[in-house]
Amino acid sequence: MSIFLISFMIQKVKGIRTFAGLGITLLLLLPGCSLTDDSSIANYSKVDSVKMESVGPNSKQLEILSFTKEFSGDGYPAFISSDEQYRVILGTPDLAIGTQRLSFLIYGPNGLMVLPHLDVIITPFKDYREADFLRMQYLSDDSAFGMGIYVGSLTLRQSGDYLMQIVLPPRHSSGDREIAISLVVQEKPAAISKNMKEPLSNNSTLIDKPITELTTGLNPNLGLYQETVANAVKTHRPTVLIFASPGFCVSPMCGSQVDIVSDLFEYYGEEFAFIHIETYNDPHKVREDPDNAERNPILAEWGIISDQVVYIINRDGLIFERFEGFSPYVELEASMQALIAN
Repeated sequence: MSIFLISFMIQKVKGIRTFAGLGITLLLLLPGCSLTDDSSIANYSKVDSVKMESVGPNSKQLEILSFTKEFSGDGYPAFISSDEQYRVILGTPDLAIGTQRLSFLIYGPNGLMVLPHLDVIITPFKDYREADFLRMQYLSDDSAFGMGIYVGSLTLRQSGDYLMQIVLPPRHSSGDREIAISLVVQEKPAAISKNMKEPLSNNSTLIDKPITELTTGLNPNLGLYQETVANAVKTHRPTVLIFASPGFCVSPMCGSQVDIVSDLFEYYGEEFAFIHIETYNDPHKVREDPDNAERNPILAEWGIISDQVVYIINRDGLIFERFEGFSPYVELEASMQALIAN
């Protein structure tokens, strides 16, 4: 394990605020930390201790939450505070240079924190003199699904390790506490992403197999199992494609995503092809023996490292948007409407 002591000055947060003369000392413990047993997700730096030098009455203690395997599921890294009062689950671990969708959930002393928005400050360790301020909106669905998430759009200019500080409202923090998690940004995303050409996957449909062999869901919408990805491209149909396991999701990041896509199908089934591809191979066998579940090899064709992704794809087979982790109805519908208007 390597230990680095870094002392620096944060001069400004671009376009938003200035921190003049604030001295910060970070004690970083940076061993590689695999997020999954098969190491399919980029290693996240584990930072166990952060100390902020006292330079005035407004100085605050900053704690970088530690990665915890106990709460990480389906490829979504979870981080926990030293006293276990705060837990953050990152919904978008496949981050790369460029404009990226960023999402997370946060649990405080009283459970899931549901606020209209949360502000975050994102700082690259390579160039800590400049940081970005981002207002993350809480997007949720109606009571039928009862799920929400903090979402924002961020432009990342370099690869490497980042620090995402979550600005806690005073009434939701104990004293002057500040928390943060580490992010890892790659040169290129692992998965097929925005503006890339989609693979011509020949996924199984109801023509090939019964519904019990296509999904782990208990009440599936048959409209999601009529079309192959390859045929949707061939016929120039815009497509909503979801990779998910409705019956075996173990992370809060999954939510009722297939149900949401099924609901969208009822309104947009004439304009879009809707396709669900199960995360696991042979779902009927997975139901009988979950311990021996194997990932669907089609996920590897797409480079998917987490267990749930929704793609909005245009008529030419180009990715219009990628939604890693949970995405509410309103967020998906907005993207579909933008594609229709494009």
